[in-house]
Amino acid sequence: MNPQFARLFRLVSEANGIGLLEIVRDAIVDRAVAAALETGELRSEPVTLGRELESRRELEVPAVPFITENNGVRTAVVLFRDVTQVRQVEEMRRDFVANVSHELRTPLSIFRGYLETLLDDPAQPHDELVRILTVMDRHAERLTLLVED
Repeated sequence: MNPQFARLFRLVSEANGIGLLEIVRDAIVDRAVAAALETGELRSEPVTLGRELESRRELEVPAVPFITENNGVRTAVVLFRDVTQVRQVEEMRRDFVANVSHELRTPLSIFRGYLETLLDDPAQPHDELVRILTVMDRHAERLTLLVED
């Protein structure tokens, strides 16, 4: 293991001779390694360490099987890749897209409604026409600010 693995799993001393499952304490990792050894193919699983938001770490854990040349023993290299920040950025992107989509729909639905009103009755009274155009202008400004942001 490397020092980052020891920090990730809060190991204070060498863990030589201790099984991976005892250190990681997650059956998903154990099953991934067993499946990789059984099939001879790479097996990758997502694992979450810690359930509290402050200490939660999202890991991608690929197990890469190989057979040693001298005695034909099947072994595997198991990597623990911390993808917490990647997942957070993906979530922020999804939230951003959802928010922008919502913010775009509101003014567009107002434009469509008022355009339908004007198409249905182009001879609107002057006061009503000014009110409609003022509302449309306000929402056009809102869209402009959103796009600039």
